Amino acid sequence: MVDCNVDSHKSVYKEMEKTYTAEEIIEYLQRRANLLGRTPKIRDINLDKDGPGKAWIDKLFVSYDLAIEAAGLEPLPRPWSQWGDDELIELIQGWKECHPDAIVTHSLLQQNPDLPSIDLIRKRFGGIKQWLNAAGIEYKQAENPWRKWRSAM
Repeated sequence: MVDCNVDSHKSVYKEMEKTYTAEEIIEYLQRRANLLGRTPKIRDINLDKDGPGKAWIDKLFVSYDLAIEAAGLEPLPRPWSQWGDDELIELIQGWKECHPDAIVTHSLLQQNPDLPSIDLIRKRFGGIKQWLNAAGIEYKQAENPWRKWRSAM
């Protein structure tokens, strides 16, 4: 018979919880980096059920960035939200130079890790069109296949 008393299970979970040393976390981060081919992100760490998780890393290193530094890994890029408007404008200008024929769309921003999210662009500039205009880039409307289909009816 199963004991459904929640308190009786707390000690079982506590005994299952593994403790980590700083050295073990450093080795773990280096192994994950080798496996991924890049510095692991916090999300990578939290999705790994066999790893220490961010809580252990914060407990021993104060921050994830300090743990990455201690492991000798390349620091993670600064989140887009910390970029200034001028930096975001320079980013899209440089990106468009490398991809002159690409049309910047909502789905492109969702799928491309080299560009910020549509939510950030809306928050900072009001939308893609305004962001491109601020960067001096002509806004081009992406072709919508549904329009052709609807007009043919």
